[in-house]
Amino acid sequence: MIEFPEYNGVVEWSDEDQCFIGSCPGIIGPCCHGADAGEVHRQLREIFDEWREIERESKSQMRSRLPESASK
Repeated sequence: MIEFPEYNGVVEWSDEDQCFIGSCPGIIGPCCHGADAGEVHRQLREIFDEWREIERESKSQMRSRLPESASK
């Protein structure tokens, strides 16, 4: 298990797919895979970081569209 701030990433072996599968339960479903668990951890971290950045940008854009009285 990988601990990200506020969330846990999981890398598990899949007998069906014969590879490691990475996910972040409750946030990102199965989103990366590979033969090496370390490489899947790296991919998962990168995907999670990108997801967080998109989330921050989206929230910032939403706040900038609110009338000034509503954003306080």
